[in-house]
Amino acid sequence: MTGPSEIEALEQQVVDAVSGSESLGGGRVPTRIVVLRRHVHRGSLGLALEITSEAGRPRRLFAKTMRSQSSDRHDLDQEGRSHPRLRPVPDPHTRLQYEASALDRVSLMVGQADDPGWFSVDVAAVLRDGRLLVLEHVDRPTLHQAVTGDGRIGRQGVFEGCRNAGRWLRAFHRLDDLGHTATRLTSAVDLRALVDRFVDHLRSTSGWSSRVDDAVTRVRAGLQPSALGLGHGEFGPHNMFIGEAGQIAVFDTRASHRQPIALDLAYFVTMLRFSDLKRSRPALRAPSNRALEEALLAGYGLERRSGRSLIGPYEVLVLLDLWCSTLAATPPRRAVRRAAQAVRRRVRIARFRTAICDASVELDGPTGIPSPAADGVLQAHDR
Repeated sequence: MTGPSEIEALEQQVVDAVSGSESLGGGRVPTRIVVLRRHVHRGSLGLALEITSEAGRPRRLFAKTMRSQSSDRHDLDQEGRSHPRLRPVPDPHTRLQYEASALDRVSLMVGQADDPGWFSVDVAAVLRDGRLLVLEHVDRPTLHQAVTGDGRIGRQGVFEGCRNAGRWLRAFHRLDDLGHTATRLTSAVDLRALVDRFVDHLRSTSGWSSRVDDAVTRVRAGLQPSALGLGHGEFGPHNMFIGEAGQIAVFDTRASHRQPIALDLAYFVTMLRFSDLKRSRPALRAPSNRALEEALLAGYGLERRSGRSLIGPYEVLVLLDLWCSTLAATPPRRAVRRAAQAVRRRVRIARFRTAICDASVELDGPTGIPSPAADGVLQAHDR
């Protein structure tokens, strides 16, 4: 586990790299850099910065770099064992370069579409041989914050944000591959093999039950690949900013895979349903999650029933992935925090179990194979 001294050293490396960049200072080396906020994640470090140079007024940026310690790898559990993942673990040496390429492509897509419901997160610079990504600062809450009670965005703005997100995702899915994009999960055999890896890993853990096993078996039997599109990877409310009128800007994508487009829809819906686990206060004014889900699907061009029949089996894949990640979470050092984490883990796993069983019941038909109407809509969008 990386300690404070290692984080501070990495932060200093980021500040040093930014301070030596004339491009960020408008042609002059920055003369003053202030760290406004620090965002420490298991795999990365983000710094909100304000820089000043002789060339002009202060400029706000967000700098992101990777943490390469093996103990912070997302594919390792607490015993150091590798666990299956829905998304392959990215190479830390190329991850930020891929993210910069993807965001540049998104900025081009947004500019060409000229859609009033979208804006973009622009790349300011890529430094340290691709190991440091610097983005323009965006002074907006995320859609996750808005859903969970951020007072800056009203109820109608949240609805519009989900509709705009659905339209954005449909356009993104239709983009051409980037140079690093690989195709994956193109057959039922691939999808069922992924389910088997999750089940093999989770079956021996606490919380697994015969009811869950039966539900997953039913979903596995009906898994079929949907139309393929350029995949975001983590298309969730936490990875998009939202303006007061519902304008959205999506970020944190590498566009690494062309994959079933139902995965991105399923990821968004699942993260929306579990957004209340991170609420700091009750979201009394927030719309119901079902209504927001319908807004997303409507923006994509799907009715709720056809959309549910398509993405339901993929939601189970997302839930299994979240279950594995929850078990792999690094325990805090303090005993009190470890006890609190254990309680949260039990609550989350109980909800994962319930959601998996509910998803299997909602499937259309005895096997859960997506209805032709649903797949036909997506196939049309994919052309």
